[in-house]
Amino acid sequence: DNFYDIKISILSNECPYCGARIAKELVQKYKNGESISCMYCDEFLINAI
Repeated sequence: DNFYDIKISILSNECPYCGARIAKELVQKYKNGESISCMYCDEFLINAI
């Protein structure tokens, strides 16, 4: 409920689905155009550039 946008949530190191912290390495992969998975809720976070 606290996020406005999935991409902004991920770039803020927070999973938009469960609220867990996302590792900096995964955020960097996302910034590089890769899709990532949350290691807590297993939600697949697709990067649609």
